[in-house]
Amino acid sequence: MQQELPYFKLQFYRPYLGMAYFKRLGINISISIITIIVCLSVLEIYARFFLNIKYFDLNIIQPPFNDQIKDRFIIYDGVIGFIPGPAWTGGEGMYGFQNGREYLNSKHKDKNMVIIGDSIIQYRFLEKVLKDLLKDKNYKVWNAGIGGYNTIQEAYYLERHIKIRPDILILGFCLNDFMPSMTLVPHDSQLHRKTAQLLFEPLGFANPFLFAHSALYRYIKLKTVYLAKKEDLWSTATVLHNRQAVYKALDKMRKFCLHKDIPFLVIIYPHLREFSPTHDDWFAQAHVAIVEILSTLGIKYIDLYDNYRNIGFEKLQIRSGDIVHSNIEGNFIAAQELIIKFYAELGLSRQEADNLTSITFGQYEKKSLSH
Repeated sequence: MQQELPYFKLQFYRPYLGMAYFKRLGINISISIITIIVCLSVLEIYARFFLNIKYFDLNIIQPPFNDQIKDRFIIYDGVIGFIPGPAWTGGEGMYGFQNGREYLNSKHKDKNMVIIGDSIIQYRFLEKVLKDLLKDKNYKVWNAGIGGYNTIQEAYYLERHIKIRPDILILGFCLNDFMPSMTLVPHDSQLHRKTAQLLFEPLGFANPFLFAHSALYRYIKLKTVYLAKKEDLWSTATVLHNRQAVYKALDKMRKFCLHKDIPFLVIIYPHLREFSPTHDDWFAQAHVAIVEILSTLGIKYIDLYDNYRNIGFEKLQIRSGDIVHSNIEGNFIAAQELIIKFYAELGLSRQEADNLTSITFGQYEKKSLSH
């Protein structure tokens, strides 16, 4: 027993007797890291040259946007997916808006009313009506409507690309804002991109940098979408899936406005059709969800569903069969509802609000045409 004790003692302390053990450990870790890097590099090269993603087969492309990419109406952005390009800004836009140059020579210290939203706002009907109704009320109306954006992208655009300080922020919320963000993905070459609407949010569930630069990462993400077999994005499941993302985006906007001490108002634009009797269609679920979210966050809003239903949904469609975009009459209703409900936030008296909302659309249209 006395002869064996030193042996056991030596065995117990052997790993701590010199640097050889740690040297071998360091070499093994380095070899493992290098092996992983080499393997990923080989897979990345293979993905770039041999895994030719058939985007159209995955049913995630939005073909109507292809011309907008070609014409530089929208351009790639590594964080938001895409942003407005020079064709969107045109000769009228500035500071991140579709308009603004009309104010260059203005000497008035007017308040900045910022409108942000998707294609409903991009049509500029709400901008026009508010300019007309509030023309004597010391407001500059700035329009940032970006077709294809959802609420997450709008929140990021507000923080990153709006170059003036709003005095009041108005968000036009369309029910399809519960749908996933769209982004531009490489197709055939880095210079040729297409628009993809994915079942994950590039802003939250995918790394924007890797998605933009790694074919392997892109392949895995897109293949995951394909294997999920959830090609129909327009569903109650999508609304439920993205509800928390919409909540966070609206909270982000709310905090932005709270920090700057500016009013934040939301217009809920309904789809231009009746809900199903059981409210089991996706846009009815989206309508219920956005009302609950705004109420929970304490954000002031107007809901146009009853107004539009009373007038007649088909009458308010920008074109026959388009149940998403309301025409100028629909936006005239939105502007008047905004004024009568939030006249105090707009710096108006009740009498001024009553006068502005007593105008009928027919009277407005006639006066607008005469100018």
